[in-house]
Amino acid sequence: MLRIPPNFVNLQTRPRILLVAVAGSLLAISGAAAQENPAGPQAPPPEHKIERVIGVAQPEAPPSLPPVQIINSFTKKEDLYFAERPLYSYRRTVRIQEFGPDGKPAGEYDATYQAVRSSSGQLYEKALAAPQSSLQYLQFEPDDAHYLGSVPAFPLTTDQLSKYNVKFLGSEKVDESTATF
Repeated sequence: MLRIPPNFVNLQTRPRILLVAVAGSLLAISGAAAQENPAGPQAPPPEHKIERVIGVAQPEAPPSLPPVQIINSFTKKEDLYFAERPLYSYRRTVRIQEFGPDGKPAGEYDATYQAVRSSSGQLYEKALAAPQSSLQYLQFEPDDAHYLGSVPAFPLTTDQLSKYNVKFLGSEKVDESTATF
């Protein structure tokens, strides 16, 4: 029969002993750290400046022009934009991509249109190529692409100004120029 001495440590108890030793040393270190910072009154936190904003902020300084003149100037520029917009041409690309259940692209609809002016001056879109579609889950037709592009521009012209309540709120610097809103 094999006799095991009483001070022998087997492989199963060795990790337990190591864990107890590490935990004991951590407790001793935290106890020493607690003694370095004795309990007592603490310094109050630094003061914070808190400003509550209620409603719309007032402009810091009055504008250089009367607000009515600023609004009228803006709407005159919108009149010019509304008149000149039909004279320009553009190219529009509609690309719809769908993803499958695995999160990877499963299909795509791709169509490109060019704005063309008829002999009567009417602007219409002409497809530059037949729309390509590999959509598997979504049914999308060329007529549907037309509806995506038919969202009108909404310029605020002088004729429409009376329908809205426009107020001058202030100015701020945007892209190296001062914007008035």
